[in-house]
Amino acid sequence: MSRRFDVAPAWWPVEQVLANTTTGHRVVPVVSATGTPVGVVNIADLARLDPHVRMRATIADVSRPLPADAIVGVADELVDVLNRIEDVDAIFVVDRGAVVGVLTSEQLFGRPGL
Repeated sequence: MSRRFDVAPAWWPVEQVLANTTTGHRVVPVVSATGTPVGVVNIADLARLDPHVRMRATIADVSRPLPADAIVGVADELVDVLNRIEDVDAIFVVDRGAVVGVLTSEQLFGRPGL
């Protein structure tokens, strides 16, 4: 699990998220004002948006819904996590409603995922 990851606040403009992502992860969780994961964005998809859209649109406008399978708790069993990661780009580990880590298929299986 990676404890160093970017988040995309839902109210930020797309351009601000692109300027502030530093970890190199392809997929970033979108979070509410309380830090709760509410969606997901792919950085490459954001970069392909028209520059005018990137300046005006918020992350909430362009994010995808976060699949229920993409969220696990810190106490969840690894076997349950392994069963979920086949269907999602990344799994976001939450504690008390806030994202505390990111787990990718590459970390588990050595293949690209995030």
